[in-house]
Order: sequence, then C-alpha cells, then structure tokens
Amino acid sequence: MGKRSFASYDDSYLFFECASPRVSGSDKAPVRILGSLVYTKKPDTDSRDRRENNLTVLHAASLAVAKKMECADDAGLPAKADLRERKPSTAPAP
Repeated sequence: MGKRSFASYDDSYLFFECASPRVSGSDKAPVRILGSLVYTKKPDTDSRDRRENNLTVLHAASLAVAKKMECADDAGLPAKADLRERKPSTAPAP
C-alpha cells in the first residue's frame, strides 16, 4: 500500500506520494507524505490482528488526507486496505 508501509503491534507507518493542484510543482515532483500511528503506551501483546488493525486505521486516515488534498488517483491508495504481506523492497528508504 502506498510507496511503502510497515505495521507492528505498537506503531505503523505508510508513505504515499501526492500530485495535487493544491501543492505547487507536485505535478512534476510529487510530495511524499508519511502517515504514522504510534501508541503512547505500548500494548501488552502482539498479534497479527493488532498489526492489521493498526494498518487499516492508518490506511483510512491516509486515504482521507489524499482525497482532501485532491491527490491524483487518490495517491495510488486503494479504496480498501490491502493487507497482503510483500517482500521488503531493496530500494533505498524514503
């Protein structure tokens, strides 16, 4: 999802790129936006459900931002969170 996403039991991150008429020059060089969800107190347990819920909430918030900013093609974010695991990219970190 997005350019890169990561979820653990106590935090999640989602990077996406936005070309928007609201951001000058982003049609040539899209702005990279980082969404994060971080607990102020670490949860006691880890589970796949917790990680997926964290990323689902973060995806919904990121999609809302992309829509509000009028990002082209909703910044490539799908309408529904895609939680399929993928191999890590060898590309440099954003």
